[in-house]
Amino acid sequence: MNDGDANVPEGLSGAEIVSREGKRHPVVNRFDRVGPKFAPIPMYDARQQYQQQSVKTASPEKLIDKLYGAGIQACHQEDRDTLREVLLELVKALNMEQGGELAERLQSIYEFCINESATGDLDMICELLEELREGWRQGVIEGEPA
Repeated sequence: MNDGDANVPEGLSGAEIVSREGKRHPVVNRFDRVGPKFAPIPMYDARQQYQQQSVKTASPEKLIDKLYGAGIQACHQEDRDTLREVLLELVKALNMEQGGELAERLQSIYEFCINESATGDLDMICELLEELREGWRQGVIEGEPA
């Protein structure tokens, strides 16, 4: 038998296929020949670069919209850590001096969501974030009263 490989029959030196005629053919891993156009890393890098550029060039209003979208996506993926990070960013983005009562109410909602995100119902948080995003889009981005 081969050294340490109980599954390889006597006389074979590794992964080989024996034809009906008794010829031995080595098994070749063809996955190491994948060309660069199929490699997943460059595509990921391109997508990541696009997302970074869109964040760098976005207005503060669009960034809040993107945060709402990221929070909603985190809820759907049940990614509690990312959800908490998004909610903390939303809290940091509040201008308590200029925002007045509205900023205080948003802070209360965000803090509630942060507490719920630890062990609570992500569907409820998702619904809240969807409603907040819709109100944000109507009232701030599109300029209509919420």
